[in-house]
Amino acid sequence: MIWLPGAGLVFFSVYIFTTVLYKQIAWARTEGQISGVVIESDHVGKDYVYEKAIFTDATGQQIEIVSKYSAGSTEANLKREGSVTIYYNPENSADADIFSWGHYLPVLFLPFGMLLLYLGWPSRDV
Repeated sequence: MIWLPGAGLVFFSVYIFTTVLYKQIAWARTEGQISGVVIESDHVGKDYVYEKAIFTDATGQQIEIVSKYSAGSTEANLKREGSVTIYYNPENSADADIFSWGHYLPVLFLPFGMLLLYLGWPSRDV
């Protein structure tokens, strides 16, 4: 049954890749400015740091968003100022995301998942 986690990793990698790629193709792209950070703590006291950015959508409305992905557990990992690329849903500008190449990191699970599929797939002896 080692193929089952492999199938999960392959599915997860492909899902994340296609989701990020869809946003880049179908959503509007704009530049935004870093406006600060948000720090959230979990139940064991570990801090998660998220970037905040402000951007102007196609209607001229200014919107502030918080990244959906943590940039790590320290503020040192974040850009303090400057511009970032933002993808937003043209039908709902509040549905936006700060682009980061880190969104593609789960794709690294793909080769490992394929290896588990290969090693665990039942073989037929002829």
